[in-house]
Amino acid sequence: MAVSVTVSNVRGWGWGWGCGRRPCGGRETRDGRGSFLDFVEKQDVATTAVASIEDVAECGERADALVSRLLTRVMRQKRTVAAAMGYVRALSRDVRANAWDLSEKAGHEGPHRIQGLLSRRKWRWEAVRAALPRLAQEVLRDDPGDEIGPGLAFDETADLRKGHSTACVAPQHAGVTGKVENCVTWVFAALVTVFGQAWIDFDVYMPDCWAGDPERRKKAGIPEGLAFATKPELAIAQVKRLMASGVRVLWAAADEVYGRSSDFRDALRGLGLAYVVIIPCDYRVTFARNKVTRADRAVSEAVFEQRSCGNGTKGPRYGDWALIATADPREFLLIRRLPDRGKNQYTYYLCYAPEDRPATLTYFITIAGRRWPVETTFRTAKDAFGWDQSQARTYTAINGTPS
Repeated sequence: MAVSVTVSNVRGWGWGWGCGRRPCGGRETRDGRGSFLDFVEKQDVATTAVASIEDVAECGERADALVSRLLTRVMRQKRTVAAAMGYVRALSRDVRANAWDLSEKAGHEGPHRIQGLLSRRKWRWEAVRAALPRLAQEVLRDDPGDEIGPGLAFDETADLRKGHSTACVAPQHAGVTGKVENCVTWVFAALVTVFGQAWIDFDVYMPDCWAGDPERRKKAGIPEGLAFATKPELAIAQVKRLMASGVRVLWAAADEVYGRSSDFRDALRGLGLAYVVIIPCDYRVTFARNKVTRADRAVSEAVFEQRSCGNGTKGPRYGDWALIATADPREFLLIRRLPDRGKNQYTYYLCYAPEDRPATLTYFITIAGRRWPVETTFRTAKDAFGWDQSQARTYTAINGTPS
């Protein structure tokens, strides 16, 4: 089957995986290596890229082979691998992600194989998580012509729940609604390249009400040795884990949950990573001559210029940007202004570049722009893969679902 389509914003491709530079069918990417999603040919013009889908079935088979190879490395029994592949293949927009519907889609007589996969089968979700970086790097090839290079984006998502039995569920802020909800929250790290992005690490956030309740933890299967950690602390553990695994990244980006944490920023510096992190408007920044003031008070001294931080679904995402030096010669306050918004026009970022990286406006706004598409992958995961429809309750099961 040969189809020619035009895809807007190819870097935000729906799966959350990147695409190669040339069509598939055995042809190579720019650096001479193929990818199972390399059926998109990138064009450096305007906001669109031409995608030539020569053989969808072949690309699907290559994706299956890639996932099957990963599962075989971490699951000992063939029936467990088969159940996991049935689970993955059944995930789609037209199927609710509960054991009954997924089992029916997978051709099983009942829900027991899917239920067993998430609760009773002996496989470690930690091993699947540990394999994600290698899988992502295999798909999202590094582009030697990209001056920014690959990086990490940190974000969180909530799974709304009813009741109080699901491991780590509690009333807490849910970004999906912007309110306090009864939910389970995960912290995710994504590998981001010029070709796209893919989630490569995650941790479930355990609220205080669970951390200090041994009986409740035991019922939900939460390990005894698991200690309470804030979301920035979880992100720090992830970046250290990923760097130790050999993932090549040069920068990190995150929203204000992480940006306001000096420990998080210090950890990134210690690992030699540049960063662009959002901070709240009342965050106190130390400028030259040790002048300390709120971030939003610096607007009056800012000199703005209009720039695009990347392409969105409707074309280049223009905004007014200003870069202001701080008392630290390698750290800067970056301000974005969107006049059309009316209220909440301004976003504030703390930016840092190591000595071997360019501390320029272009460099920092490019990183800021590459964080944005990552947020859309949560929507894709929930719409297409049913992350918000899971009925898993135990600690092992809720971690096995995103695995």
